[in-house]
Amino acid sequence: MKNICKLIIRLKKTLVRYRNSRQAFSFHEFISLIKAGLYFYLFRIDPLYQSKFEKEFNDSFTKYMGGGFTDAVNSGTNACYISLKSLLLH
Repeated sequence: MKNICKLIIRLKKTLVRYRNSRQAFSFHEFISLIKAGLYFYLFRIDPLYQSKFEKEFNDSFTKYMGGGFTDAVNSGTNACYISLKSLLLH
């Protein structure tokens, strides 16, 4: 675990040094990506739908929006499909 912390600190320094206007991830998003990757690597499991990290994201987003229900999807098509299905149109 100590080596992982050193790696993250080294990566942060590298990110700060090479930061530009086209940065795809913020530092906090990058750390979340590293944490998720390490979690799945260390526990030797494949990333799953409805996993620990998706649940954390959904719960945070629901709280940010002030309640309701959230579910992460992998495409805009699936987002449209779920939103239309939720309307219960016949």
